Amino acid sequence: MPTQERGATVSPRLPTGRLRSGSYLGLLVTQFLGTFNDNMFRWLAVPIGQRVMVGESAETSALVLGGVCFTLPYLLLVATAGSLADRYPKRNVIIGCKVAEFAIMIFGVAALISLKPVLLFAAVMMLGAQSALFGPAKFGSLPEMLHPSQLSKGNGVMGLATVVASALGMVGGFRLFAILDQRGLFAQGGAGAVVPA
Repeated sequence: MPTQERGATVSPRLPTGRLRSGSYLGLLVTQFLGTFNDNMFRWLAVPIGQRVMVGESAETSALVLGGVCFTLPYLLLVATAGSLADRYPKRNVIIGCKVAEFAIMIFGVAALISLKPVLLFAAVMMLGAQSALFGPAKFGSLPEMLHPSQLSKGNGVMGLATVVASALGMVGGFRLFAILDQRGLFAQGGAGAVVPA
């Protein structure tokens, strides 16, 4: 068995993952679906909120609430999110966030069925909080799974997937509202049945 000389340093083993590795593709799909889901729910909740809220400024209020409720957790939880990603295995944080997302969407479906603005925007805020906690663990796991030569590409592809999922989620949310509105279904609780978990 080879022995180390005193004072010798052992270079850390570099990750060997590529962009086609199962771990990276799994994280990429998780990020894409989560972002799509969050934005679809947000942009479904906003027009429903505009419809059910009362007052002359209901449309503006619902739009502002949708933006504030989704982005405020990013500001409030930045330190907590970084601490979780440093203190616990990033894989566990990611899994915990996805379990939380599933539970939040159950609440979100109930909020859509109830058509109560307070519950709708509470669900939007909880999705924002879940996304805020997910971010540092997601980006922190990339250097642990990808070879350094693949890291810039991996970050770029992840960013592209996030932007595309955000845009598709926004379009999907508005489109779903339009379909349900035309059929008069959201007033009877039809919206909750078709939101992805």
